[in-house]
This record gives sequence, C-alpha cells and structure tokens, in this order.
Amino acid sequence: MLFSSVMLNAKEGHYMYVDNLGVVVISTNKQLLSELFSDISFKGLVALATLSEIETLETDLHYLKPEIIIVDDSFEGTSAAKITQKLRISENCRELSRAVIVILSESRSADYVTYCYSCDCDYMMLKPVLGDSLWNRIAMVVSERVKEQEGKASELYLSSGLTDGSIKRLTAKLLYSLDCSPKNRGFSYLWDGIISIADHSVNFSVQGSDLYTVIATRHNQSSVNVRHSVHDMLKKIDKGKMKEYMDKYNLYDSFGDGTELLSSGIKFALFAAYVVTTQSEERENDKHDNRKKETKSINSGS
Repeated sequence: MLFSSVMLNAKEGHYMYVDNLGVVVISTNKQLLSELFSDISFKGLVALATLSEIETLETDLHYLKPEIIIVDDSFEGTSAAKITQKLRISENCRELSRAVIVILSESRSADYVTYCYSCDCDYMMLKPVLGDSLWNRIAMVVSERVKEQEGKASELYLSSGLTDGSIKRLTAKLLYSLDCSPKNRGFSYLWDGIISIADHSVNFSVQGSDLYTVIATRHNQSSVNVRHSVHDMLKKIDKGKMKEYMDKYNLYDSFGDGTELLSSGIKFALFAAYVVTTQSEERENDKHDNRKKETKSINSGS
C-alpha cells in the first residue's frame, strides 16, 4: 500500500506500520468526489465522508477525526483557503491541528496561492487533479511529518485497532453512511450511546432506559428529550444501507428483520456497537496480516 510503504521507510532502521488513515473531502463537486475515491482503499486510506454543508463542517470533522482533509474550491461565497483557516483555529477542531490539509483550486493567482499557505494548508494543487497525483503528494507530506517526529510513534499516524479513538471514528462513519446528520440532535446522543456500549463503559438492561439516563446525564438533558431526539433520527435511517450491514454481518438472528432497530434507540445502539467493534477487529486483523507481509518482504530483501 502507498502509505504503509512510505511510513516503513520514513526512518532508516526504525520500522512503523501505518494504514487506515482517514480521509474527508470537502466539496460540492460530485464528479470530483467519485474520481478521488475510486481506488482509495488500495492506497491504505479510508474514505470517511464527503462533506458539503459548511454550517455543520466543524461538528462533522469533530466526530470523524480525519488525518487527511481535502478542501475543494467549489463553494459559493467562500474559498477553500478561508475554510482551511477556520478549521485550523476552531476550538471545536483542536484535535485536527496536525491533520494534513490539501487545497484543490483552479486559481492560478500567485496572491491566492500565497494566501492558501498563509491559512496553514499543507499543500495546494491546481485542478484538474488526478487521484494518483493527489495521493502521492499527500504521501510525501505525511512522510515529511514522520521524519519531523524522528520515527516516534504518533497517535495521529498509527492505526490503533480496538481503541477508543478508533471506535469513535468508526461510529461516526457508520452513522454518516446511514444518512444520519449531525444537524439532528439525536446524532450526538446516539453516537455517545453506541460508543458507551462498544467500549463497555456502561452496563444496562435492553428492556430498561438505563442508556438513555446515562446519555441524558452526560448532556444535561432529560431522558424523555434524549429518547425523543434519538427516535426522530431513527426515522431518517437509510433502510437499504442498514440491510447491507445486516446481511454482511449476518445479524438477523440477533435483530430479526431489523424493524425494531428503527423504533428502539437502545436496540439500534446495540446493532451499531456490534458493527463498529467488528469493523475495528477486522482492521486490526488486516493490519497484523499486512505487517507480517511487510516484515517478510523487508527480511527477504536484506
């Protein structure tokens, strides 16, 4: 994979295996999004989401926690440079201060290029952009970051398997894939509940309302309000996509035909927690297998 090989060679004599770097593309250009994401998985990257709602951008990125952000100059009334500047100084996006941000633009103005870099983007590329060229350039930026760290393990760049950070990001990605929007107050409540189940930080009765009580306390809300907001969001779930997860993980014995998942926030949280923990385990297993292959390749070449 492109990114794992870059990281393996980042420092002579010190090998780090890295994959599953999360990517978010901020753009209104659907054709561009399709082109960039067409073969992203083969690069050792994970497409987390494509975002086009400026109003909820900071909230979206807070949940997704990407390592790589691509900002396309395709928005009316603002520029990719201004978006980048806003993200870099946002109190809600402090954890993204080390994210790699690349701007894509058609502007060949020297002043605008200078402005982009003054807004703290890592690189600017002129459109049209080929996917391979973009990912190769980002790999170079990531490689430079690793050299700056002198080979030290960094949470930003190392996949963490079954860790809280991994579960949080996978949970956000799952909710986005099911058409759940952070505009809906139930998004943050359900996100919190799924993570609580996945990391075993809360025990509760499926028949009771313990989970709603825990979430309500954390968010300083009433259990009734939390339940109402969660149920309102469940009405908007993409049923077809949910069925794909049911099929993939063979969950019919546990959750029937899935009907109850759309009427019970607790059962949906159980379903989602199972999916994200399984995905995280799959990623950890893939990482282990790939590490063995890379090590074997290094040993055979020495």
